[in-house]
Amino acid sequence: MSPAGYYSRFELPDWFGGDPARADLLRHIWDERYPALFEDEHGEAVGDLGRANEALLDALGPATDPDAHRRHVYAAMALALAAGPTVESFWPDDERPARAFDAAERFVRDGDRPTDSAEAVFPLEMTPPQELNEAINVQRNLLRSLDPEKARRALRMSLDDVLEGYAVFPGADGRRDLFNWWLTQVFPAAWEQRLPDAIYTSRWPWPPPPGARPPGPGY
Repeated sequence: MSPAGYYSRFELPDWFGGDPARADLLRHIWDERYPALFEDEHGEAVGDLGRANEALLDALGPATDPDAHRRHVYAAMALALAAGPTVESFWPDDERPARAFDAAERFVRDGDRPTDSAEAVFPLEMTPPQELNEAINVQRNLLRSLDPEKARRALRMSLDDVLEGYAVFPGADGRRDLFNWWLTQVFPAAWEQRLPDAIYTSRWPWPPPPGARPPGPGY
């Protein structure tokens, strides 16, 4: 029931090895409409976006488990990459998002923890406009996700900024498509402890032409 977009059909990657219960959960969440994504509230199968995301975080497993923690970090990495061009559009010389991503890469590869806290790298302050503030918050929460005690909350906050905020793009257009990317690309990739095949960003043309596929990784 999703409108036309880059992810208009429910298709899980061939490399996704999650059990049938997780695939069924993804399908169930896909089949609902979400007013928080500016979708029509009338009719059947209207879902709650917050509950849907909590169910997906539950399905990743408790972050106290090392494998589940790495899944949280990979999801946070994908969201940080999605919000990166927003930061770059305002502050093209800001190297902190790249530093945060490098720290996350070292963590998932070698288990190294960063020496600087998320708040030291990204001080807690409002940075207008809203889209820049929320995109920076996604980067901050990537670093927070490296702590297993903070990982779930950090990922949940990033999802709020990406799906309901302006971290990737403002306005209503494309929000369901962005959610579909989280559902069918980011979650499966996080489960497999990898990054998704494509990173959704504000650089993708919207609306996409009929039958469009996601742009290549370098777009």
